[in-house]
Amino acid sequence: CRQYPDRLSVTILDDAIPFNPLECAEPNPTAALEEREGGGWGIFFVKKYMDRVTYQYAEQRNQLTLEKRIR
Repeated sequence: CRQYPDRLSVTILDDAIPFNPLECAEPNPTAALEEREGGGWGIFFVKKYMDRVTYQYAEQRNQLTLEKRIR
């Protein structure tokens, strides 16, 4: 976690298989409950409420960085 004058940045690292959450299809919040597929809501909300989300796979590790502007 890093704090800058204008934003907070959190980087999450893991050594699992490559997985880019930014490539996941977004769930449809207007679909009827019985028509919705399970999963995907966590990624949806992260992308919605963070100001910047980046992903890279480097040195055999997933790296997801979340940034939020602060006032």
